[in-house]
Amino acid sequence: MQIIGLNVLDLLLLFLLFIGLLIGFLRGVGVQLRSLASIWFGLLIALWLYRPFSNRILQGLEMSKIVSDTLSFLLMLFVAYHAIRLVVGYLTKPPEEKTRPAKKKGRVGPVEPPKPSAMKRYVLGPLSTVLSMILGVVLAVVWISIFMGVIQFFFQTGAFSASGVSQPGLTNQIQSSALAPYFNRVLWLIVKSLSLFVLDDGPNILETVVSNFSADGG
Repeated sequence: MQIIGLNVLDLLLLFLLFIGLLIGFLRGVGVQLRSLASIWFGLLIALWLYRPFSNRILQGLEMSKIVSDTLSFLLMLFVAYHAIRLVVGYLTKPPEEKTRPAKKKGRVGPVEPPKPSAMKRYVLGPLSTVLSMILGVVLAVVWISIFMGVIQFFFQTGAFSASGVSQPGLTNQIQSSALAPYFNRVLWLIVKSLSLFVLDDGPNILETVVSNFSADGG
C-alpha cells in the first residue's frame, strides 16, 4: 500500500516522529538534553561490551552469530542508556533538589512558588517549549535510526542494495521506504561520531550496516 509515495513503514515512522514531538512538548529541555547525552554514551558502552557478552555468553546458548550479536547489542544499549541517564540526571540535579527541604514551623500546606515574570511566561516559556519539541523529534530520529540499523543488520539487508531485488515483509518495506535513506544517513553520522572512541576490532554491528551506504548518497 502506497500513500503519496509512502509505504506502511514510512507512515509508522511519521507516527513515531509525532509521538516524539508530543513527548518533547511534555518534557523539559534539560531532560531532553540528558537523554541525548545518555544515548551517545550508552551507544559507546554498548559497542565496547556487546561482542564479549555475545561471544562468551549468548553464543554458549547455541545461538547464531547474528542473533547473539543483535540481542547482546540491544541488551547492552538498554542497560547502559538507563544507567548513564540515572547518573547524568543525578549529577545535573540542582543541590537544593537533592536534599529534602525542612518544614517551616507554624505553616500548614505547601509553599506556593513565586509567580513567573512576564518575560518567562511570554518569551522564555514558549521558546523553551518549542526547543523541547524539536529535541523530542531529534531524539525520535536518533532512536529510529539506531533500531532501523539493528533491523538491517539482523536481516542482513542493505536498504540501498544495488541489486534492487524486492524481498517480502519488513525487508521489502525498508527497501521501498522513502524515509529510510534519511534515517540511515543519521545513523552514518552517529557511527562517525563514535568511530574515534570505538576499539578497532573489525566492523561492529552499526558499521556493518553503514558500510552499505554513505552520507553523500544511497
